[in-house]
Amino acid sequence: MTQPDAARITFTDSAEDAQIAHLRQEIARLAEEAYTRAEKARKRAKKWNIIYIVLGLPAAVLAGISGATGLASADARIPAAFLALIAAGLVAAAGFLQGETRVITNRRCRSAWQVLEGQARVFAARHGYGSRADLRASLERLYEMRKAIIAGDYDTIIGAPLPASAIRVFHYNHPNGVVSPTPLKTQPH
Repeated sequence: MTQPDAARITFTDSAEDAQIAHLRQEIARLAEEAYTRAEKARKRAKKWNIIYIVLGLPAAVLAGISGATGLASADARIPAAFLALIAAGLVAAAGFLQGETRVITNRRCRSAWQVLEGQARVFAARHGYGSRADLRASLERLYEMRKAIIAGDYDTIIGAPLPASAIRVFHYNHPNGVVSPTPLKTQPH
């Protein structure tokens, strides 16, 4: 059975132009999605940072007050015990919620989405007026990056986090005012 002419798909120059336009639009859509998701991850990181501080700071203050109160006099040991229990509850809540871990994860997520957005914008600028094959290859690469981010594989996109031993401290060389890295062990005091 043959398809009627109206239902048949044909590729002409205008159809190829339409496909190139669609590929360009898809790259632009991915850049916009990456921007939006990066902003959401930034807001989540900020929220978890606030929760971490709101739970941790009062716990530290209450623990200090309860210790000082308990040592001050024998009559103050009961209120000190209540303060210590409240502080322990706040510390337990902070530990259970893992606010610091969530902050770091959301910051890495934000960074990964920002890398994807940047790559999409670079691909649009570099290959936006190229061939269909260039646009398709760029789009496939962007979708691979998107899939990795959604799966939580941020290391593929932004690299593994640095170990503490690899962190460098920067200081000014006094003679010429140039900033240079110095390993943490040899930092001048």
